[in-house]
Amino acid sequence: MSQPIRSYVTTGDVLSSISIIGVGNMGSALLVYKDFLKQNYKIVAAFDLYPEAVIGRISERVGKPVEILHIDRLKEVVQARNIEIGIITTPPTEAQKVADQLIEANIKGILNFSPAPVRTTGNVKLRNLFFTSALDNLVYYLSN
Repeated sequence: MSQPIRSYVTTGDVLSSISIIGVGNMGSALLVYKDFLKQNYKIVAAFDLYPEAVIGRISERVGKPVEILHIDRLKEVVQARNIEIGIITTPPTEAQKVADQLIEANIKGILNFSPAPVRTTGNVKLRNLFFTSALDNLVYYLSN
């Protein structure tokens, strides 16, 4: 970690406010991942197309009630809570639609875990992370 970032992180301030969109397997795993707080990242909202179907399961894993909002509230909540980063963990068929909604909400950055690449405008930073590509790279390095 670079020195300016390290000194900022160690002040106890939240480095970035994050939302997770898609609370299936990957999204729920990120919601219960406690090391986000150690890095001073704060998940301030989670969205799903069927929030009522996942709230109980996630609350049980976290050990306390968890707020999962309907995707229709994305723009309103991103703006109201000053969310900077959206993490997409939706099915591939929904990923670009969610990215477009995040862009419309004036998000600063998108981390896409969906297996489908998404596109953004020039002022929104994007990282498409594909698990299988990373695994393919590792397998390649192991074989050489």
